[in-house]
Amino acid sequence: MRDEVDARHRLVGLFLPVLGIVVISAFAPASSWQRNSLLVSMAALVAILGDAVLMGVSVVRAARATFPDEDVPALATGWYAFLRAHRSRSVRRPAPRVAPRGRDPRRPR
Repeated sequence: MRDEVDARHRLVGLFLPVLGIVVISAFAPASSWQRNSLLVSMAALVAILGDAVLMGVSVVRAARATFPDEDVPALATGWYAFLRAHRSRSVRRPAPRVAPRGRDPRRPR
């Protein structure tokens, strides 16, 4: 499941930066900038939520296809995938074994 999450860049990776913008905007003085940034941030959070749900469903399906005799809990599996995907690749532990889009992680760019 780790490799499934690490193999692609996803919108979920923008969760923490967008959440930071929401918090900063919430404490900023009322202005058109604040209103617009909150609206854009909320729209981005909705898109991130949709991407997270789709990622969770695809990871659960892949896990159930790989392990047909095992009981794969959908909520716990999807939550683990979200928690792994929303972090930057450099701070994920254990470290990613696969590179995004098929790039070999052992070869420098």
